[in-house]
Amino acid sequence: GTEGEGVSDQILSLASRAVFLPMSGFMQSLNVAVACGMLLQRLFDLAPEARGDLVPDDRVALRQRLLQAVPRLATGTGAGGGGGG
Repeated sequence: GTEGEGVSDQILSLASRAVFLPMSGFMQSLNVAVACGMLLQRLFDLAPEARGDLVPDDRVALRQRLLQAVPRLATGTGAGGGGGG
């Protein structure tokens, strides 16, 4: 949705659940990345078993697949200095 009007009735009708994120202070809106992070953190607080983890071999394979999907990350030419981590 937009900051001024929120989610449209059409999009809301497609959702299986609506979530309210309380805000205090001077904030009037949250971007989608911040809102997603807040929701995931709350999910993991309430249900730690939802966190999951990858075995080391799967983690390496997934990282390689992601780096291949974005070649500039694999070559180190992207912002942030490359594929460290």
